[in-house]
Amino acid sequence: MQYKHKLALLLIISFAQHCYAKDLVPNAFSDAFKNGTPSIDFRLRYENALQDPLQDAKATTLRTTVGFETATFCQSTIDVEMVDVASFFGQRYNPGVSDLNKPTYSFIQDPRGAGVTVAQFNYNGLEKTNFKFGRQYIMLDNERFVGKNDFRQYPQSFDAFGVSTSYIDTLNLYYSYLTVQNTNTSNGRSANGRHSLDTQLVHIDWSGYQYGNIIGYVYFNKDRTVLTNSNTTLGFRFTGNQVETKEFDYTLEFARQQSKFGNPIKYTAHYMLLSMSKTIDMFTGTIATETHTGNATQANMVFITPLGSNDNFNGLAQVFALAPPNQGLQDTFITLSASHSDITLAVTYHYFALNKSLGSKRAGQELDISGQLVLNRQLTLSAAFAKYNPQNNVAPKTRRIWVMLNANLL
Repeated sequence: MQYKHKLALLLIISFAQHCYAKDLVPNAFSDAFKNGTPSIDFRLRYENALQDPLQDAKATTLRTTVGFETATFCQSTIDVEMVDVASFFGQRYNPGVSDLNKPTYSFIQDPRGAGVTVAQFNYNGLEKTNFKFGRQYIMLDNERFVGKNDFRQYPQSFDAFGVSTSYIDTLNLYYSYLTVQNTNTSNGRSANGRHSLDTQLVHIDWSGYQYGNIIGYVYFNKDRTVLTNSNTTLGFRFTGNQVETKEFDYTLEFARQQSKFGNPIKYTAHYMLLSMSKTIDMFTGTIATETHTGNATQANMVFITPLGSNDNFNGLAQVFALAPPNQGLQDTFITLSASHSDITLAVTYHYFALNKSLGSKRAGQELDISGQLVLNRQLTLSAAFAKYNPQNNVAPKTRRIWVMLNANLL
């Protein structure tokens, strides 16, 4: 029996032993549902996108999220969540799925449809340890490598078994085995929205160093659906904070990726991140550079993050959201943000360059402006404008505008 199956069997045995040891009454399970907590929220978004030479895209979509979490029984809970994405005023955009494809319009990856995003069993019967089994969100670090990608209307989830423990003080260990990746287009409208995986994630976070967290990780991603996504990623991340340094927040990260598990493209690529920020009163300034190495002459030999929240990186215009160019990408950006009371404003300038190129390495520039207003405990209004100006025909000229209203009712 494989060790991942042994872990699942151990979870079942531990759960059963705990319930019988406590001599629980037969209706404990039904009481957990009666005393559970429902949740419902809505996210209405208007997004306008223009990618030369395509038609101007306009998407008005409403995301409805309905969830339920049971009360604790046998030191366990069950979580379920469903998401529906509705589109209004006609589909005047290309969501990128086969049966809704409109290739003459600019790309906005929000297909209409519904699906189950969470259906997980949680067990906390062991000291400082949590087990999760079923469909779940996995969000590691800043979600660059593994995340929910919640900017899109239909969030990304995984069918997985995971365990995290902080049994050793200042040390958090996380392991998960993934069988399915439910992407942002897996709401029943896309044949390629789900990827069959045989993936393992190992993540170690040590917070015992007074100046920040030291993190190490190794991700074995075997994608049976898209073979070129299969690889092994080994990385190191250090995050410091100005509470201790008295000067800056900063992040250093380095990762090495190598194709594995039947990937037809043989390559080795690297990822590097350096970020520093400083907060003074209501203002925060950030300067950072992020690099995905690539190859100047061959395709699919670039550092990729197929499990990550890619829409959150490399600019709000999302020109490089699906993947960096084959030549690799260096994103150097400066952000100035201000927060006062319930209002937050931010301006970011990106300078993009190719990591490898036979000619000029210039890949374009982008300006992002965004803001958020908390109206009350239930309502939040946000808006953004992004404009990307290309160089060397790396990507199309792109402009995006969106306005979004979040409503958390329960």
